[in-house]
Amino acid sequence: MPDTSLSENYLQNSSFEMEPENIESLEIDSHKTDIFEEAFLEKTYSLYAQGLNIGEIAEIEGLSVKNVYRQFEKLILIGKVKKIEGLVPSERQEQIKSALKVLETEIDSMIRAKVGKGCREEELKLIRSLLLANMLSST
Repeated sequence: MPDTSLSENYLQNSSFEMEPENIESLEIDSHKTDIFEEAFLEKTYSLYAQGLNIGEIAEIEGLSVKNVYRQFEKLILIGKVKKIEGLVPSERQEQIKSALKVLETEIDSMIRAKVGKGCREEELKLIRSLLLANMLSST
């Protein structure tokens, strides 16, 4: 009988197959993931509502600043956060607000120019929504 090491014996006699009931517990349930993400977003929003800045929130949550910005992107998209205050330094807030106003006007003008003069307000809003949805899905 050949002399085999303990690890070889273990590998020969052990099964790497999992029982079906154990496999199910390893699968990630998207609903649970959504709940987990929702809890993180709520915590981020709660800290923001207390007046903390992004750097402070990142430190408390143990996240990178980049990830906290991503959470705020989601909070903005779901309508929970509607203002720029507290998200960027105060010296940038007016620049961003001003840029947003100009961009909204320019986008509306560009849509009307492409669609034609008969573009109703309802159609404009619909087209703008489609444009934003397309922009978001490509990121």
